[in-house]
Amino acid sequence: MEDLFGVKMDWIMYVLLAIFLPVLAVIGFMALRNRVMLKMGLRNIPRRKAQTVLIVTGIMISTLIMAASFGTGDTLTFSIQKAVIDGLGTIDEFVLSARAGENDQFGGAAYVPMERFTSLRQELADVDIIDGLAPGLAEIAPTVNNRTSLSEGRMQIAGVNPDTLEGFGGFFLEGGGEVRMEDLGPLEVFINSAASEDLEAMPGDTLTAYVYGEPVSLTVRGVVSGSGPVGSEPTLLLRLDEAQNLFGREGFINSIVVSNRGDEYSGAELSEEVTRTLRVLFTD
Repeated sequence: MEDLFGVKMDWIMYVLLAIFLPVLAVIGFMALRNRVMLKMGLRNIPRRKAQTVLIVTGIMISTLIMAASFGTGDTLTFSIQKAVIDGLGTIDEFVLSARAGENDQFGGAAYVPMERFTSLRQELADVDIIDGLAPGLAEIAPTVNNRTSLSEGRMQIAGVNPDTLEGFGGFFLEGGGEVRMEDLGPLEVFINSAASEDLEAMPGDTLTAYVYGEPVSLTVRGVVSGSGPVGSEPTLLLRLDEAQNLFGREGFINSIVVSNRGDEYSGAELSEEVTRTLRVLFTD
């Protein structure tokens, strides 16, 4: 447990020690100076054994209940944090447009020109609390593995810009070894662990994704693990330019992800400040 009612547990410990130790010293001093008062205070313990045991047991049980409640809260907090970090990794903020154009699909994020990301990167160049900024494109498309005939009705197809991954970490194969998005050829994809399990796919398999109802053949280059851009839901990863061509969105993106300075935990502490900065830049 780190905080109690918003106060750090370390500070609570220091304050309680600062109170307890002087009080204990005063009691010890009084006991040494006046043995009669000490004996009068302690004599009821052996005289009323049942009452003494009852009081001590009651205090022990109440302490156990409080400790268990705090422990349960810590367990839930840790579980929630782990689930979020497993899914988002080093991504601390998502920027999505709420203004849908006439060509935007229902249920998907609205598209904005790539130039909006370019200008945003220039505006944030001197903001040292941000160490990563990347454009993206993500759409949902039913996908079938031609070899196993298994399908995933809500496969996420994500376009990632290889030139803007600094601050988000790299991509690593499940068996080990770093891979680069630049190595992907036309209509080649990396798949994450969730997609591999759902489709029982492996490198070399051909997947058929139904983009706006039209079948498109994609070749699996490898299975990658991790979080952040890799995603926790079944996901196919392409180069951003390939994804734009696939969905007919050349020069457009529908998301921007931001990584704050620091790791997955310390970066989250800067989210409020980063969000204020972004909102000022997106007042339009």
